[in-house]
Amino acid sequence: MRRILNIAALGAIIVAGIGTYAVNGEQNQDDWMLHVDSNEAVWKNRAVRLSATDMDRSGQDVEVSIDGSRFVNGSYIDEVMQYRSDIGGQDRSFARALKQLNYTQQIKTEDGYVAIGQKDQDTLVLLQSKDGNMVERTEFPNVQSIVDSGWGGMFVYDGTVHIVYNENYELTNQHVAVLDVATTTIDTKKIARDGMLIEYVMGETWGFALGDGQRTTIGKDNRYIPIQATRLETVEADDGEAYSEHMSLSGLYVYDVEENRVVSLDVEQEAIATSVFGDTYQALLADGTETNINLKTLTETSRTIIQDEVGTASYYDGLLYHVSPTEDGAKVDVYDGADLVSEATVTGKEVNPDSFQYYVY
Repeated sequence: MRRILNIAALGAIIVAGIGTYAVNGEQNQDDWMLHVDSNEAVWKNRAVRLSATDMDRSGQDVEVSIDGSRFVNGSYIDEVMQYRSDIGGQDRSFARALKQLNYTQQIKTEDGYVAIGQKDQDTLVLLQSKDGNMVERTEFPNVQSIVDSGWGGMFVYDGTVHIVYNENYELTNQHVAVLDVATTTIDTKKIARDGMLIEYVMGETWGFALGDGQRTTIGKDNRYIPIQATRLETVEADDGEAYSEHMSLSGLYVYDVEENRVVSLDVEQEAIATSVFGDTYQALLADGTETNINLKTLTETSRTIIQDEVGTASYYDGLLYHVSPTEDGAKVDVYDGADLVSEATVTGKEVNPDSFQYYVY
């Protein structure tokens, strides 16, 4: 029976690959090119993803980098090989340990990789690795109340891993769990509500490990943790019955670990891109201003980065990649602080500027 299932699975892979080729056969990935005019080093682990906006081209996303271009939604085998390449040999032991768990979350600190996941129905597992190869595993048994709750994220403070969770998936019952590796015990405390709570913690990733080129290093002794904040509001239905729902809040917010509460940074502009890098919370705002918040002291500095209309943007390793559509593709400016350190263009054949969106990742 197992052999028959394996043959069936192989057939499914072949069919999926053929189907993908049939869809993408209408478009030539080599029609797209990335031209870097200066400082090619900042593009070493970066790519521009072209996402089609019209229905006729949907599912035909292209990734363009200094190494060439490829379809993002390629065959199953192509994606597996690309995933292995992205991880890199030094990270595979960590990725393998992570795949043995359910509902995994992870971050990278100055000391290495940290991840949590679920084993069975009542056990939480903590994984720590300095180099992605030697993995230290700690199990916390009999914590079903945490395992069966909605996780809002994790962070490291004072060398200790913390988990944000909503007990029984109830936002009004939000806690922080503090993991003691030495005793394999967990202490919990309820977060002070003050009208705002944590929707999710920024700077972490779900699922399998990514290569170093796609991962931000986060400080492990930051008092203030960047978050997406949410607020519970009472809504009255047409029949007069009232119910509660949570609403994501615009602006910038942090969780104060020492005071156990959510703090608003009083930023009125919408954040176009954000990043957590070491002990700095970076944000590009809708008016082209960049603000940098020190996560140890909460001191803030601001400066104007984008003079013209703000397009799509993303941060990697402290650099800001800003994309503006053009008639034949897109223009990408890379900033280090207020300095323009690289310029690049993405060009394609027979391009309708309104047919694609461009994202750097």
